Amino acid sequence: MNLPAGVTNRIVLVRHGEPIAATKGMVYGKLDVGLSKAGEAQITSTAGWLEKFKLSAIYSSPRTRATESARIAAEQFKLNVEVENRFAEMDFGDFEGSTYNEVKTHFPKIYECWMTRPTEVEFPNGESFSLMRQRVWAAIKELRIRHANQTTAIFSHGGVNRIVLTEVLNLPAENLFRLEQNYGCANVIDFYDDYPVVRIINQNFGKF
Repeated sequence: MNLPAGVTNRIVLVRHGEPIAATKGMVYGKLDVGLSKAGEAQITSTAGWLEKFKLSAIYSSPRTRATESARIAAEQFKLNVEVENRFAEMDFGDFEGSTYNEVKTHFPKIYECWMTRPTEVEFPNGESFSLMRQRVWAAIKELRIRHANQTTAIFSHGGVNRIVLTEVLNLPAENLFRLEQNYGCANVIDFYDDYPVVRIINQNFGKF
């Protein structure tokens, strides 16, 4: 699929497939975990859907669950995967690898803020939403310059996708979790110079 008239960039945001079962109930952002068999199947379906697009480049978060997802699509398109560290998920610092119940028990004040005002939390020895937003959006702006008049796919995380979507939709940051991002989903954003148009949000290939 060629770009529509006037479109200067097309970006396809893909969330990685479902990770291994051991992550259920666990806090993981920087923590490296791979895909489950179901996750591999989700991304295979997503890659099939992406065949309609003429991809010029595939980028990935450095996390294994994202790079494994990107490589499934890259093999189909005969493209290399470019790893971009700034598309990594939130670094939850000291909470990485803990369960949500453990965080709630040992850090009740931080947990309460996290659950009610997630964009205001700075995780101990981790990062804040504002820092994550800065790195993600800086990478998007550079990518748009590098791939002018092309379609680019980014395989990353729910947090990364929501940041980009809230930015282009001009939504308040505190509303980012109103945007669902299922495992293996795809989002399509067209840029008319600096004017973004969101064509697709959370195109889903698995169970809701």
